[in-house]
Amino acid sequence: MRVVTWNIQHARPNPDGQPDVAAALAVLRSIDADVCALQELDRHRRRSGGVDQPADLAAGLGGQLVFAPTVRRGGEYGIGLVVRGTVHEASVIDLGGTREPRAAVVASVEVAGRIWTVGCTHLSRRRSCAQDQLVSVLDALAGWPGPRVLLGDLNLVPGEVLPWSTAEGYHLVDGSPTHSTRRARVTRRIDHLLVQGATVTTASVHRAPVSDHCAVVADLR
Repeated sequence: MRVVTWNIQHARPNPDGQPDVAAALAVLRSIDADVCALQELDRHRRRSGGVDQPADLAAGLGGQLVFAPTVRRGGEYGIGLVVRGTVHEASVIDLGGTREPRAAVVASVEVAGRIWTVGCTHLSRRRSCAQDQLVSVLDALAGWPGPRVLLGDLNLVPGEVLPWSTAEGYHLVDGSPTHSTRRARVTRRIDHLLVQGATVTTASVHRAPVSDHCAVVADLR
């Protein structure tokens, strides 16, 4: 199964410009993942032209959508999974937050005859809050069957994730930095894949013409 996690930042071009969901779709098509975990998706918001980004991306990828809005003001904004396979069950976990509400989506998905538990989340920018939220997500995933994969913008660097992921038996996929804050140099790795009960055969980071985050891709067996 190929997975990708990407904070698309409502498909805003980098370094600046009007959101372009078609450009984000082109990136995701080139990656060709079975499961896409996406963050900062806009639905019917003025800043992104009123389009339904989650639905447009799911339709363009030919996948099944699970969308969890975390902000409902002038449209919706949130996280989602697009699965080219079957979603057997899905649940949204409310994680609270400081300034912005946070959530996780957990789903049982079937890809190529194999059932996986996949989670997608976007955690708080406040470190202590993000770590508490990470523990809550890992606790929730423990109630779902393996193998398990957690993907998302955790707003934590690897050293801040490892104590919790290791304690729960997850392998944290390492690699290049993923977040640039719209500077030329990508400086921090805060977008992560955590895997339990499966082997990572390849992993890579893809910089795109939209968003200030890179997409993180892995093939799992």
